Amino acid sequence: MSILLKGLETKDEILLAITKIDGKSNAKNETSAIVAEIERIGLNKDKIKGLVFDTTSVNTGIHRGICVELEKYVGRRLLLLGCCHHIFELACGASCAEVYEETKSPEESIFKILQNNWSVSILMITRY
Repeated sequence: MSILLKGLETKDEILLAITKIDGKSNAKNETSAIVAEIERIGLNKDKIKGLVFDTTSVNTGIHRGICVELEKYVGRRLLLLGCCHHIFELACGASCAEVYEETKSPEESIFKILQNNWSVSILMITRY
């Protein structure tokens, strides 16, 4: 698992760690690894304002996901930014499953048409 830190003032992006997860890869173990790296470098929890993550259930689980656990660790709500690529992937997949049969193949013709003609930018704002 890689852990990146991006500063608001300097816009610097720092690779804090590429860490191996001890035991099973789950929210508890991954959160422990993240917290260990935060404490190892002495980062003040008050400086943590938000999280950017892919939208897998290990990150987004509403009871024990990594985002929830990190909010508990810092003692307040954080700005949660799910990766737009993953969000659009879920929306496109669900739409296609309704029209066509469900598929996991990126070689589907409709996906190729979308990929070859995608030239717009979309701003997505989500309230948490």
